[in-house]
Amino acid sequence: MVPREILFSRLKRTAYDLIAYSFAELVPINKWSVNGEERITPIIIRDPGIVSLSTVIEVPETEKYYVWFLKIVTNGNALLRIDGYDYAGIDDYHTYHIIDPGRHEVELLMDRIRLFGDHEPYHTLYTSYLVRTHRPLFEAGIKALALIEALEKQDG
Repeated sequence: MVPREILFSRLKRTAYDLIAYSFAELVPINKWSVNGEERITPIIIRDPGIVSLSTVIEVPETEKYYVWFLKIVTNGNALLRIDGYDYAGIDDYHTYHIIDPGRHEVELLMDRIRLFGDHEPYHTLYTSYLVRTHRPLFEAGIKALALIEALEKQDG
């Protein structure tokens, strides 16, 4: 019999594989505007306040069962605005956000303050890209992972 800890490790690996298999295409978003100057990721900004970065993206139409995610990785927290509307918060754990097909103006308001008040000496936008994802496969992987983690917490 396989030890419980190894079994759950293998099950989690399978769930993570399902999630990874759902990613069908990556489209880099490398060019951002900072104070009117075009910059290429990774972008490092030395400024003690909140910094605004912006870009315009074209999200392609996609087939049935697929959805686009906008992935943004920074060294602090940020507010994501799409087409002038506050859309989502960005932090270490919230980096993927669903975005509809079409042309979009994207703005990031970046802060050097991280979770629990940690401060970074500068702002960094490490990377950003669009991810075309097979939604049912992605959701199956996320649900499987949640189920595995719930079962793992039960007394064995």
